[in-house]
Amino acid sequence: MPKPIIEEEQGGISVTFLKDFYTEDYLKKQNLPSRQINALLYIKVHGSISNTEYHKLENISKRTATRNLQELIDKDFIERKGTTGKGTSYVFRSKKVMGS
Repeated sequence: MPKPIIEEEQGGISVTFLKDFYTEDYLKKQNLPSRQINALLYIKVHGSISNTEYHKLENISKRTATRNLQELIDKDFIERKGTTGKGTSYVFRSKKVMGS
């Protein structure tokens, strides 16, 4: 299970538990290419992925890796952390699960 989000809110503490949506079956149902699924599963295990790690993992060009990672950002799966270049990594986008 992903780490909970602990926040101070309105003079108290709020704890949000996130469900692990990123199973291989769930990702396949999202009609993602297998390379992008592999990137997300890599992030799930390692916490993040860089462009260099991704292009080596999938044996693709850096340009293709950048395009694939940008598509995952556009689809709200991941977000970019750090500065442009070697300091950039990609992590799962934080999404709050709203309770009823």
